[in-house]
Amino acid sequence: GMLGGLSCVGVWIFFLVVVTNVDASVSCEAYGNGTTFNLAPLTYDPNGVAPAGYSIADGYGDTFYINFCEEVSTVSYYDCSKNSPAASCQLSGGIYYSCGTVASTSFMYYQGTAYSSGITVFYQDGDYCAGTGQYRETYINVGCDPDAKEGQLFAESSVGCTYYLDFRSEYGCPEGSLTPSVNPVYPIYTMDSTGGDINYAVICAAVALSLLAISAILVGILAVGLVIFGKGKDNSEEYD
Repeated sequence: GMLGGLSCVGVWIFFLVVVTNVDASVSCEAYGNGTTFNLAPLTYDPNGVAPAGYSIADGYGDTFYINFCEEVSTVSYYDCSKNSPAASCQLSGGIYYSCGTVASTSFMYYQGTAYSSGITVFYQDGDYCAGTGQYRETYINVGCDPDAKEGQLFAESSVGCTYYLDFRSEYGCPEGSLTPSVNPVYPIYTMDSTGGDINYAVICAAVALSLLAISAILVGILAVGLVIFGKGKDNSEEYD
């Protein structure tokens, strides 16, 4: 019994260590059809102040804040990641709402119309939006603009609690080329093979939970065995 208990404690300690050491960032490189986009230079340190150009106000008094493949500034927007690290955040009525988590980061072909090519970053699983019955999500359309350098947000729109933000940047162009080209016809890019630190943490957490379940089963078997053994011993003593 004690051994089983110690096993459970060990698994829980392992699980907590894994979870508390998760780096919220994910890979910001995307590949597809022989084309590579690297948005990593657009990522800023969330422990610092957000750079200019990473926020935009809409016509309703709300403001949106973004980062790329990393949570938004915990200094400038302290409450955005209260539930989970948020890569997109909305300030509305004095309250911060996550508009997509870092862990949900995915890439797809350019969804914007302002440029002929680029790449779109998609964040989902944000805070619940009671008005539409959905969870907030954000598309950031990064247009290929060789003259924009790192770039900035320049337009926004929304449908319900799905937000479309337009960003111009030289990093919206494929790696190795600053020349805009016709957008290729393929829907989804994939992140690099490492998938970012968060994926490793999820795998480790799943392993920890599996070990926890196995430990619980072993403890149950041991407990049943001890009960049966105790009853057998009592019966043998009765017939002595």
